[in-house]
Amino acid sequence: MNDLESIANEEDRKKAIGFVERAGMVICGGLPEREMEMLTKVVHLSDVERDMLTSWSSPGGWNRELGRQEPPPGRGKFLIKVGGRPGVPVQVHLTPSELSLANSNRRWQTTAPAGGAR
Repeated sequence: MNDLESIANEEDRKKAIGFVERAGMVICGGLPEREMEMLTKVVHLSDVERDMLTSWSSPGGWNRELGRQEPPPGRGKFLIKVGGRPGVPVQVHLTPSELSLANSNRRWQTTAPAGGAR
């Protein structure tokens, strides 16, 4: 929702907010608390739905036992809102083929040559 504030022209910003208001269905991923006020002006969310969405926006923690970053709790989670009805939380699971296509970190992942030097 904060992205709408980056629209320079006030008239265009109001149109964009109107699109969200009139949408028959809104799908939300994790959002920080600071964006909730703007979202709840156009989409009714219960306290439980708000808490769910903000909890999904947290970063993943560090797993000391495995020595790696854990995925964020909201990865692949979305809340589908239709009108004023209660939202339906869903979890998206990618197939192995989709996972290889969606790996945006591929560029940053390298394998260390023998001996551990890079």
